[in-house]
Amino acid sequence: NARLREKVGKSSARKVRRAGDMVPAVCYGKGSTPIHIEISTSAVRKAISTPYKLNTLINLKISSDKESFEKMVLIKDVQKDVFGKKILHMDFLEVKEDVPVVVKVPIKLVGKAKGVAEGGILQQTMRELEIKCLPKDIPISIEHNITNLGIGGAIHVKDLNIPANAKPVVDKDRTVAVI
Repeated sequence: NARLREKVGKSSARKVRRAGDMVPAVCYGKGSTPIHIEISTSAVRKAISTPYKLNTLINLKISSDKESFEKMVLIKDVQKDVFGKKILHMDFLEVKEDVPVVVKVPIKLVGKAKGVAEGGILQQTMRELEIKCLPKDIPISIEHNITNLGIGGAIHVKDLNIPANAKPVVDKDRTVAVI
């Protein structure tokens, strides 16, 4: 649940933050005008406490004194204080079910590489992969088994098990990990 903000700017954003659990936010998307809202930080933390984390699809219910409507959104940006604890501002990206989006998905290397057992060092140079897919097809993570990877071996984006309905945005020859 979110509430429309009539006033925007630095002073009104501070008032929203002082009100307690609320934080100022903006919701925007291609072809739509930005909407300034205020939202509960505890509600957002609860919504993203899924395995998808920041790639969780959120059904945002926006209301005001005059109207009420819903938008399907993804979290685009979260601004936190210096200590990284308190949320100061959020950006939501409006998505449509039939329009592909670009998201960052974590890369998880599974297993123990034989090159590491032989004395090599595993260096994972890429921890997230930008992919383009429909919102309903966003994977939790991309896992890759590295047990057969020896010294001097490398994993590239083209070697990853990317779902068929998703395409990587980066170059397919980019290195993900090396021993």
